Order: sequence, then C-alpha cells, then structure tokens
Amino acid sequence: MRAEGNVIWALGAPPSAIEAVDLNAMLVMEEKSLSAMALALGKKTEAEKWQGAADDRAARINAVMWDEATGFYYDVSRTTHTFTYKAEGDLKRMTIAGFLPLWAGIVPEDRRAKLVARLSDPGVFLRPAGVASLAGNDPSFAPGAAGSDRWNGPVYVPWQWLIVRGLRASGETALADEITRRVQAAVRAELTQSHVFRELYDADQTSAPNASMPNYLWSSMSALMALEAGAR
Repeated sequence: MRAEGNVIWALGAPPSAIEAVDLNAMLVMEEKSLSAMALALGKKTEAEKWQGAADDRAARINAVMWDEATGFYYDVSRTTHTFTYKAEGDLKRMTIAGFLPLWAGIVPEDRRAKLVARLSDPGVFLRPAGVASLAGNDPSFAPGAAGSDRWNGPVYVPWQWLIVRGLRASGETALADEITRRVQAAVRAELTQSHVFRELYDADQTSAPNASMPNYLWSSMSALMALEAGAR
C-alpha cells in the first residue's frame, strides 16, 4: 500500500525484509471476514479456524509491533521481529500505518488512549486536511500534494475512512467527525477549483494547488465518510 516517499523503504529496507503493521492489520480483517462468511454458511469448524487465525495474528501484532515508550505501532524486521533494520530503532518512524490496528479492532483498552492521543495531536498527525501519512514532527515530513504514491505527509482519503471507522467503533465519535470534516473541506476545495478528485491532498493547506494525479475516484469516499457520520 505504501510506495514512494515511505520512510521505511528510504532506509533501504525492501518490503520483503519487513513485517508491515498495516498489511498484518488488513490480514486480521480478512481472517475475521472469512470467519463470518463460514459461520453464515453453517461451517462452524471453518469459522473457528479463521477466527483463531485472526486472534493469533492480533496477539502477535500487539506483542511485537507495539512500542510502549512512544505509544505507537511500527513495522518490524522480518528476521528479528524488532524495530531495528540497520541502526538501532530505525524502524520506529511514525506513519499512518500505525493506526490500522485501530481499524482492525485489535488495540487493547489500555493502549487505545495513547494511540488516539497521537492521532489527535495537531503537531503530529491531525493536520488541517486530515490525518497525515507521516508524522508532522518527522524530519522527512513533506505535506504537499504533488506527484504520485507519496507517503511522506499528504492525505489519502481511503485511509482516512479506515481510521474514522476504527474511531467510531471505539466510541471516539467526536474525533471521527472532526477528521471527516477536515477531509471533506480538502476534497471540496479541490473540486471547486479543478472539478476533479485527486489521488492525494496537501495535509496542511486545503486551498494549496494540487498537482497530484487527477481522476482518482477513491477520494469520492469522502462522501461515504459523511454518510456514515450522519447515520450513527
């Protein structure tokens, strides 16, 4: 999911060398879905197998990808299952991927407040246009909307939807509503100016020129975010 501008790949760490927190959170959701499908089909044994796989993966994520000192989830080395690839702790870079366990519904109660505090901090992730793809206090943070596949700051609407869904499921409706409002403002400003949906949006300036790829219909998910906000 994360391509150019990803600070982890910039370390020289190829995807094959990393256990990615976002991918594993997505796999948890896939396993939960397969369990629900099996149950609906009356296949109780298969449902239990898939739910067990989801529970095991969630436990592993919480065991090795959570850092208590910083209150955040990170990618880990596939060989050592630590936050070190080349230099000590070099994988501990706060990216939007660290919030996917919230969407997957696997964040323990005693950790959720710390994670939400990171998400709601305007100096870190909660920027004027939504949740930045890279923490605002990271030295590689670059929020501008230009080019394609840039994961060093700009806002991606589909990921906003995932995070907002996780917040709503956790009872954090005020923050979910605020993120929705900011994302809608960014998308609306660009539609007013260019009449197109963009791949990504400037995290810090909703009215800044957007030179990212046009006609990315995934950004129309901002409307789905609004519908889900009104349906609660």
